[in-house]
Amino acid sequence: MTKIIKNNKKLLNRKNTREIIRFFFLFAFIFGMLFVIMNFENFSHSLQYTLEQILPRRIEIVGEAAMTKISQAKPKPQVDSILIPKTGISAPIVLPKSDKESDILLALKKGVVFYPSFSRPGEKGMTVISGHSSPHLLYRGEYNTVFSLLGKLTKGDEIIIYYKNNKYIYKVTNQYTVLPEKELREQTERSLLLLITCWPPGTDFKRIVIEAELSP
Repeated sequence: MTKIIKNNKKLLNRKNTREIIRFFFLFAFIFGMLFVIMNFENFSHSLQYTLEQILPRRIEIVGEAAMTKISQAKPKPQVDSILIPKTGISAPIVLPKSDKESDILLALKKGVVFYPSFSRPGEKGMTVISGHSSPHLLYRGEYNTVFSLLGKLTKGDEIIIYYKNNKYIYKVTNQYTVLPEKELREQTERSLLLLITCWPPGTDFKRIVIEAELSP
């Protein structure tokens, strides 16, 4: 009798283990599918960029004249805007009411965002611009993935800013990641531009920072 009970317990334990494993894989599959669906636009941009680099007839980017398909509807120069020829990034620049998170998130629905407490383009100090790399659950807009290709930028790449009817050309000098709670402090006499977004795309683990300096 004792042997039968022990055998039943073993069978029950095996069944429970199988059920737990099955539930884990089902959960992982559902989570993975939801992640892909929510970030489909981001994956699409990344794939398009990669294909353009390896196909014989890829789009060649030459200054502002040749932008990728993403930027066909680029803003007019007199509109405050950002253009990045290498990745085809093109978006209006919005000034939020304040540095409060709620105001920033509302402004990000309409483009990329200047942080009001930092310097303006052309001035000495840091100009900080933030944009989405993947859609926000509650604050979705037209520019959900505008900075999804920010990680493709390397030293020397151009970032063009139109602000108050003036054109400013910055060249990338550095790229790094920081934790979300890292505080930015303006401690420079140079004219720097920082582009910031969540990284990797689809997560909120870190922030990628592209640092660029104003060209003379």
